[in-house]
Amino acid sequence: MIARSLFLLCLAFSAACGSDFDFNKMCFACGEGIPTKCLGQPCINGSCNDCAKRGAPPLPSDVPPDGCAAGNGIAAGAGVSACAGTFDPNKQAERLCAPGFALADGKRPIDASKLRGLGRFFVSAIAANMDKYKNQPANAECTPPSSGLRIRLLVGVGEGLGVAAMPAPCEGMPSYYDCRTAGGGFSCAWNTDPTQITNTNPSNGGLCAWKGWP
Repeated sequence: MIARSLFLLCLAFSAACGSDFDFNKMCFACGEGIPTKCLGQPCINGSCNDCAKRGAPPLPSDVPPDGCAAGNGIAAGAGVSACAGTFDPNKQAERLCAPGFALADGKRPIDASKLRGLGRFFVSAIAANMDKYKNQPANAECTPPSSGLRIRLLVGVGEGLGVAAMPAPCEGMPSYYDCRTAGGGFSCAWNTDPTQITNTNPSNGGLCAWKGWP
């Protein structure tokens, strides 16, 4: 059964397979309600093999200490900054990031402790969902919503109105914002694509992580 599963994974991810294929070098979300099986590897922090801790390449020596375009960043890990500011589909969240940085996708470890107690929420590029009929944080899943029966969630770090803890972190990120919340500052009722969401609260913002020089 394991061999068959690996074969199917190779078909789906052929670029990563071949003679050098190593499941331990690949990242998959896992946890309650997520069909991914880790093929004997541990499910840690919402990913097989704890991808958030092992998947980040070393930072080059010339990476700026602040990943925010406005220079207002709060350090939240090596090569990661929380950047406050408003955004909308015309002026997208990623504009808060400095050159070489992009909305965090879980490839760099996040230090959520740096953002505790601020009462602010910083979104990532990761989406999540939960069953609208099982409306409890324990039912949140680290995958984008697949139908109208799923509640849309924004994954990130921080606190505030509409924010709750994931049952297991999504790629190292511990919290989500419920898109049905009124007054939380974010508008994402019909879309969790980071290019399409709106934030009207200047204290909230985006989580920017080093990606590489353009």
